[in-house]
Amino acid sequence: MSRTSSQQRAESSLGPLWAAIHDVQFRQGVAARMLTPVYIVCLAGLGVFCVATISDAFAESPWLGVFYLLVVGPAYFLVGAVLARVVLETIRAIIQIADDMHRIAETHDRVADLSPMKSLMSAIGQSGRGDEPRGRNSQPLVGALAGGDRVAGSGRGRRAGRTGPGAGQREFFAALRQRGG
Repeated sequence: MSRTSSQQRAESSLGPLWAAIHDVQFRQGVAARMLTPVYIVCLAGLGVFCVATISDAFAESPWLGVFYLLVVGPAYFLVGAVLARVVLETIRAIIQIADDMHRIAETHDRVADLSPMKSLMSAIGQSGRGDEPRGRNSQPLVGALAGGDRVAGSGRGRRAGRTGPGAGQREFFAALRQRGG
């Protein structure tokens, strides 16, 4: 039996959460799906804690028990529930940001494949996404277009052997002419 059919069978019989837990290639996110059950467990734990605290207070004194029942117990529960909710919402926001960044990167790749700049950038030896390591003498395409000839991390204003504000633009158009465009 293929891996795909076993995954489909697990998903149909035990639900998508069970299939996502057993996804060893991490194609599906589990953390966002687990936030609701984790919140419910937190609330149940807070309830047990409050009941135990109130029962301990009643063991000490009936008046202390009534005070804990009416004031301290609900305050513990409210503060604990708010803190748990804030932490879980923060986790959810981080997960959402990561998902959005992944979608943006995929969209960028699709648009870059359609763009005529991709072939132009490959002609001058740049990938456009910063995939290549940056050395001391590397210069981004934007810097070449803007004539920015500064060397990153050096105190010099211009690279050796280049003069004038359009030196980067001259390199850019020379590479374009060599490509035949």
